[in-house]
Amino acid sequence: MQPRADSEALILDSLPYADRHLLLSVLTAERGVVRGVARGARGGKTPSAAAAQVLSLVRIEIFQGAHAELATFRRLELIESSYPLAATLERFAAASAVAELLLTFCPPYEPAERAFRLGRMVLAGLLGGVPPEIAVAYTAQWTLALAGLLPALDACAACGVGLEAPFATRPSDGHPVCARCQPVDAGRLERTDLGFLAVVRRRTLSEVGDALPPGIGGWLDQVVHAVAERRLPALDFFRVHGGWRG
Repeated sequence: MQPRADSEALILDSLPYADRHLLLSVLTAERGVVRGVARGARGGKTPSAAAAQVLSLVRIEIFQGAHAELATFRRLELIESSYPLAATLERFAAASAVAELLLTFCPPYEPAERAFRLGRMVLAGLLGGVPPEIAVAYTAQWTLALAGLLPALDACAACGVGLEAPFATRPSDGHPVCARCQPVDAGRLERTDLGFLAVVRRRTLSEVGDALPPGIGGWLDQVVHAVAERRLPALDFFRVHGGWRG
């Protein structure tokens, strides 16, 4: 088992493992999502335990054999802590939702430089006062886009006719539909909603602004859960407690 050079990583998930260990999922620029065990990091006041907060930025050594399912993480050193976000429920919920989105849509063991930079940007934004609902919506749109899963919004998903906002969206997956094809319980995207999506594509998180259009939260929810093919618990928790009402 050969050690890698130190890597910077974002903590995406942390679970108890055996008596004193943690099972961590981390995101690195070089290897994407990596799952492994941080031995002796559970409980107490060890530096590793303090560094294992979800969405914290750490420096880490990764050891993994060619056929090993789990890596071994050593020397977790804290670079930027997400712990201040726990002071408010909204920011704690947002950090958890951001980490869950990255974990869900970033493939394991594939380079993920853009996703890693996204995660670092959102951590800095949340610590710097960006509204939680903006941070989560920004992350949701970009994780879907980087994974090639963001729906095209210029044509009806059912019949292919060209569309211009405002238009209806299918509740099952958020894809746009024309007036002839829309179901009774269709959602709706307005011009302001599409304007927000366009701004996210062009600007950094700090440049997006403070106002989330009313239709975006619910629409992103539909798309995320449809492509993930399951509910995302942290995103659901954020919807209830973080101000993303949709």
